[in-house]
Amino acid sequence: MCSACGSLAANGQAKDIQELCHELRLVHCVDPFQQLPVTEGAAYFRLHGRTGYRYRCTESDLKLLLKIIQRFNPCYVLFNNIPMLDDARAFVKLLGEKDDEGGLT
Repeated sequence: MCSACGSLAANGQAKDIQELCHELRLVHCVDPFQQLPVTEGAAYFRLHGRTGYRYRCTESDLKLLLKIIQRFNPCYVLFNNIPMLDDARAFVKLLGEKDDEGGLT
């Protein structure tokens, strides 16, 4: 996993990060509310909260996250904010509400 590369990609070095991750077979780890990974396939998202660690994800945040993760396979999500347990449970509940086509019911 290449979580340290997240801030570099935000600073205009996305191509370098993409090449490095490809060469070393790394997954570009980012907070998807800040930026999307420059690598394809697998994804690892660490959510730190839109305004900081005390941020509680809204239902619209979680619905957007659900749309984002569907672009990646496999996809791992780590809620790394203070209300992480509540946010993770709400996201798991939302995942359970998907219909057979992957949309929300």
